[in-house]
Amino acid sequence: MLPRTLLTLLARNGGHDVVCSIHHALGHEVNDPDRFVTRAVFAVNGKPAATLDFGPNTSKNPQVGIHLKFLRKDDTIKVVWLDSTGNSGQARGTVLELTEET
Repeated sequence: MLPRTLLTLLARNGGHDVVCSIHHALGHEVNDPDRFVTRAVFAVNGKPAATLDFGPNTSKNPQVGIHLKFLRKDDTIKVVWLDSTGNSGQARGTVLELTEET
């Protein structure tokens, strides 16, 4: 199975949570405990917003996120991740509509 990355935007606490689900099952498929996601970089409109670094105790399929207060309609959000063996994946999305927290 190829890795896949999903982005979700949730209204929370006066801003929006950008949640990234990294389906990086490679570590389980080859039974290699040394293969894990090491970094995720979030960007908004091409500008870095956050870099998250991980260690070997990270889930093989982590769900990570950041909180942003400055998003606007039509902003582009991108996340790129890297694993301990040099494999990578990414997801990109455009904010179509912003909602208030319910």
